[in-house]
Amino acid sequence: MGVWIELLLFSYFSFAVSYSLVFALAGLFYRTPKFISKPTDHNYQIAVLIPSYKEDSVIVNVARQALVQSYSKTFYDVIVIADSLQQDTLAELRAKRIALLSPYPKWLSEAGQQYWKSHGRELVSVAGLPADLLDTR
Repeated sequence: MGVWIELLLFSYFSFAVSYSLVFALAGLFYRTPKFISKPTDHNYQIAVLIPSYKEDSVIVNVARQALVQSYSKTFYDVIVIADSLQQDTLAELRAKRIALLSPYPKWLSEAGQQYWKSHGRELVSVAGLPADLLDTR
C-alpha cells in the first residue's frame, strides 16, 4: 500500500514541476507587443470622464495626470464633471486642456438643483450629453 501512495505522490509532484517548467521556459521566449506611437486608423477617440464633488484640493492634480497619456493627444479628451467646485478651481481647470461638465442644466435654478440633490436624482446621462450641459466659458 505504501508503494502506491509514494507512486501517486511522485506522479503528482512530477506533473506539477513539469507543468511549471513548461510555462517558465515559454516565458523566456515571450516578446512584448509594440505599441502604436503615431496616429493611425487603429486609434480610437476616447473621453476620460472624471467625476468630482467638492474635490478642490485634488481635482487639478488628478486632471493633470489624466492629460499625461501615451495615447496621442488628438485622440482623447479629459472631461471633469464639476459639481460644487470653487470658482478658482474651475478657472485653473479651464486654463488647461480640460473640458468642464456641469451635472445640472444651466437653466435649472439653485433651488431646483438643491431639490434634485436632496432626492438623490441624477440629471446627467453620459451617453448623450446635451449641449446645455457643457461649460463653454
